[in-house]
Amino acid sequence: MAFRMFDKKTAVGVSYPVKLNLDIGVKDHTIHVSYSPTDVTPVTALIVKFQGSHTDADAHTGVVTPAGLTAASSGGGSGIWPAIGTTFYYLINDTFYTGAAATAGAAFSAIHVIGNGADDLYGAINVYIDSGGVLRTIVPGVQTGAQVYTTSALAYAAAADWVRGTQYPLTYCPVGRLIIRANAKTWTANTDDLTAGSDLTSIQFVSFASTFKDIVTYPFTADDLTAMGAMFSYKGINPKWVRLFLSTLTGAARVSARYFPEDSP
Repeated sequence: MAFRMFDKKTAVGVSYPVKLNLDIGVKDHTIHVSYSPTDVTPVTALIVKFQGSHTDADAHTGVVTPAGLTAASSGGGSGIWPAIGTTFYYLINDTFYTGAAATAGAAFSAIHVIGNGADDLYGAINVYIDSGGVLRTIVPGVQTGAQVYTTSALAYAAAADWVRGTQYPLTYCPVGRLIIRANAKTWTANTDDLTAGSDLTSIQFVSFASTFKDIVTYPFTADDLTAMGAMFSYKGINPKWVRLFLSTLTGAARVSARYFPEDSP
């Protein structure tokens, strides 16, 4: 049975995911992509990516391209706050959003505390983004309580359960995690900076990646652009979810795509 995966007027975008019946064993896939110009600007480039994932983790909410977490000063203060390094794309409940690069940084959502001022201790801070493009931060447990994990691995594991599920609002998309080491210090969010060797000993920025991996990347050829359509296929892989990512559209058009799964023995 064929599915209409994609039908939108946009520069970039990702389709709704299609869940495959693994019991049947869909391994062969055919995708037909076409477009209709929407004004006099011709389409000179169109690239689509057929993607697959083996997990339910980010089928409906998650990053499409990594955010690239960084540190940046904000508001002329002494503190340094989390920022987004590059423009990226994400989903919240199947709605597609664009996250802009932020050079000024954003304040933490609470006065998170890491360390006890005396020992070599660690803490983790999960970073999210909402539908309005605002960064949000959440930590395991009490948001203003001190994290005092003895290793970075323990801090990372404690925060991992808060990435997806019921531990954070469903209107947030998780984009990354900060792992902070406060050696014989107490680090306090929105007061202390994120400079290694200053108010903390070290910091690691972990930007989350999508579980959807490219199966086929198909750039339209000159003939495809003239015909305003192309068909391509892939054989021999059976992910749990598939989707189409329109990664490049130069020009103005409404792009449509149909997906034809084939039952494999």
